[in-house]
Amino acid sequence: MSNQQPVTGDDQPRFMQEATRKVKERAFYMKRAMDTDDLQGALSHASEMLRELRTSLLTPSNYYELYIKVSDELRYLEDYFEGLRRQGRPMERLYEQVQGCGNVLPRLYLLITVGGCYIKSKEAPAKTVLADLLEMTKGVQHPMWGLFLRHYLAHQTRDKLPDVGSEYADPEDPACGGSGVADAYEFVLQNFQEANRLWVRLQHQGASKDRKRRERERQALRILVGTNLVRLSQLEGIDQDTYAQVILPRILEQVSGCRDSLAQTYLMDCIIQVFPDEFHLTTLRPFLDTLTQLKEKVNVRTILESLMERLINFAENSPEDKPPGTEVYELFVVSVTSLLTNRPQMTMSEKILLQAALCDFAVKWHPDRLDLVDQCISTCASSLAEGGQALDAEAQDAMVRLLSIPLSSLALKVLDLTQYADLLNYIPWEPRKQIAVDLLRSVLSSGVPLRTPEEVEKLFVLIVPLLKDEKSSGAAGDSEAEG
Repeated sequence: MSNQQPVTGDDQPRFMQEATRKVKERAFYMKRAMDTDDLQGALSHASEMLRELRTSLLTPSNYYELYIKVSDELRYLEDYFEGLRRQGRPMERLYEQVQGCGNVLPRLYLLITVGGCYIKSKEAPAKTVLADLLEMTKGVQHPMWGLFLRHYLAHQTRDKLPDVGSEYADPEDPACGGSGVADAYEFVLQNFQEANRLWVRLQHQGASKDRKRRERERQALRILVGTNLVRLSQLEGIDQDTYAQVILPRILEQVSGCRDSLAQTYLMDCIIQVFPDEFHLTTLRPFLDTLTQLKEKVNVRTILESLMERLINFAENSPEDKPPGTEVYELFVVSVTSLLTNRPQMTMSEKILLQAALCDFAVKWHPDRLDLVDQCISTCASSLAEGGQALDAEAQDAMVRLLSIPLSSLALKVLDLTQYADLLNYIPWEPRKQIAVDLLRSVLSSGVPLRTPEEVEKLFVLIVPLLKDEKSSGAAGDSEAEG
């Protein structure tokens, strides 16, 4: 197939059908050659089959589908190579032989396929073969081709890394106590860095008018990069110190350096999801510091919320391992404050939602610390007072979310939040009614009685929307905030 820009629309099914037909045809001849033990013929037909992956006519989603079809056929070739290995055929010789096959891309797919068998043969140290494969794959710089090639490399070597306890670890290697895990994580890290670089470059493929479509297509391919981080998290030899001193700094350097909002958003979330909670707790500061280095388009709040949720679930499931004191909460406060300072264009709704996220974390991480919740409420009130403007509908919804957070857990203690009532004036009458209902339900379910006239008076202030209609109360949504 010719190397042109991807063609969308009605032509895609035709191109896909033609590529699939050629893959099946070449795979048939490849298998027939294997049946007659014709190694050179099998390699030749496999190389022709792999040439179909040199196309630029397919969209990323269709290219992915074609890649899967080719990968399925390569499994038969891998089994054939395995049979040769068991028969005593030197894998080193086969590894050298495939380097003379076809164009660069087909040759590298074949090299990786043989490389897995070469590692299993133990004719050479795993780290030597892995390093060679890494170097060889640099020969493909086409973003689409290179990204999928590196995914194939990650897949084929996933169970052959010199990790702790692995049969492929080099006992003579002084690195990491002789386990060779440094070779394992270095291989995965380098493959990740190259894969991410190629993924980011995909945004520049094609005409500028197709930018939104390309972003959707790139989003669909993100797993090809994230697989490498999953692989890192599965390495037994990586402890908290190695993660903190080597792994995370390298990943964060790639995140901040790529200057691509889609990649930054995905990779930060990927870090949160794939690595253990204990690792996050020991590296919270550098992770949060990186948030201020991200592109303006990156929604840092959703990243913060995701991390907070992970840590809260960890504390609930393993309370004995929860760090004492307020250091974790304070790190989040510093991060939120820094984000508000460094992002002056942030909308008011996002500012309020950041405080809501912090408030929710305070309630769940330190359920006995009313002062931390009060701090979030007061900070938000001060910010709004300085701004002096009314809230738009989106910001009002954010305020409702913030004010709803303390209700279920604090019950009557909400009365002790110094500026809670002030923030109620920023939202419309109907949402205030719902907050009043939720507050009363929480108070009743807690079973804690009102003990002083002051408490009764404070409660009545908060539930005014249930006692009066809007006109008779003299309130008009956020008019008090405007005045």
